[in-house]
Amino acid sequence: MSERKPTYEELEVQLSRAKEALSLQSAITTNMAEGVCLIRAHDGTIVYANPTFEKMFGYAPGEIIGKHVSVINAPTEKSPEEKVKEIDKIDVWRGEVYNVNKEGTPFWCYASISMFEHPVYGKVQVAVHIDITERKR
Repeated sequence: MSERKPTYEELEVQLSRAKEALSLQSAITTNMAEGVCLIRAHDGTIVYANPTFEKMFGYAPGEIIGKHVSVINAPTEKSPEEKVKEIDKIDVWRGEVYNVNKEGTPFWCYASISMFEHPVYGKVQVAVHIDITERKR
């Protein structure tokens, strides 16, 4: 017995609902108080940053896309590649990170970083940053 195929109208409703869900997700990410970025794990390339992240790090809209994650990391004992491997082993990492903005000014953030498989970019890290510089003083 064959399954009934959805009608054109049913497909239109499904598409409309999918568009609404995508629009809602986009609005949430765009308007978050936290900075969010997506980093391709295999090469450390930033593939997405929300407006809060761009502002936090002093970049114009879209300017940070395609740059290596090392442009936002203040120098530490561990390289960005070592950090990626560390997070890959545990899936989720939370803690304080010392970052640097576009002008070279260092500042502290609390970050939550998790890994997942993205259909286009492969294994990625999603990093949520909160500027805690004032708390650290």
